[in-house]
Amino acid sequence: MDDTWLSRQLLEMESLSAIYCEEGDLRVDEEALEALGAAAKDVEASLSRLPALSLSVRVFTDDAVAAGSVRLAAVLPHGYPTTAAPMVWLEPEVEAGGVSGQKRLRFSKVHQ
Repeated sequence: MDDTWLSRQLLEMESLSAIYCEEGDLRVDEEALEALGAAAKDVEASLSRLPALSLSVRVFTDDAVAAGSVRLAAVLPHGYPTTAAPMVWLEPEVEAGGVSGQKRLRFSKVHQ
């Protein structure tokens, strides 16, 4: 089982949890995280049945156009970060200055 990506995702989540430790700053799909953690301990686990991990991080801005906070949301597909790119988008938390909707960002290169 090539689970390099899985162990790297779990390490990344551990790092994000340490960085974004204030209540509500980091939101994670806890069921998916538990399933990934269990699979990392089970060498016979079928990785194809695991859910993709989704998360969001609150980012504060003092930009005059978008004062308040937004969420950087992401889905980490199987293979991320070694062979697959994340799906990432911004979600405004506060409607300010006419800001609404979502802006999707695409990553075309996977960094190893």
